[in-house]
Amino acid sequence: MHGPDPALDPAIDHFGIEISRHGDDVTATMTVTNSMVNSHGVCHGGLLFLLADAVMDYTTNGPLDDDSVAFAGHAEIDYVQAAHTGDVLTAVGDRVDGWGRTNLIDVRITNQRNEPVAHFRGRTRTVTKRQESS
Repeated sequence: MHGPDPALDPAIDHFGIEISRHGDDVTATMTVTNSMVNSHGVCHGGLLFLLADAVMDYTTNGPLDDDSVAFAGHAEIDYVQAAHTGDVLTAVGDRVDGWGRTNLIDVRITNQRNEPVAHFRGRTRTVTKRQESS
């Protein structure tokens, strides 16, 4: 896999998010556990955002060369349906457009019944990696 390495991403590991790539398509899955729900018994919106943000990261950085990296510049999410303990969520990213060093990424999150849970749209900016000074 080009781009970020899930093995070096502690947040991905901590929340059990699995990333896969098939060509330019990036998919991530996450099972909602008891420790991920809020006082209403539904998955924290911030964790849905994390899942979608991870997909945006891997979608944008995958095709880049080793001298470049893309960072989020803006993102928003619409929550469509609550996710509950035991739900298996799947997030799929799509690079909608790009201009210059900017990319527009859409991510759709669904549950195990293929029902929509959230829609995310993010914008990234590609920059040259900083060289480590010695």
